[in-house]
Amino acid sequence: MNMQHTLQAKGLDLRQREIVLGWSLVLPSVLIILALILYPILYNIYLSFF
Repeated sequence: MNMQHTLQAKGLDLRQREIVLGWSLVLPSVLIILALILYPILYNIYLSFF
């Protein structure tokens, strides 16, 4: 079963499938950028206690 069949089986129309596709393409990049921004901030907070 491929992704297209899965999305059609859920009864999603074209607009909803495009929204799901858009988020699935953007989400990995957003998570990487957030990790690169948040990790140093959180690590500096951690180091400030020592």
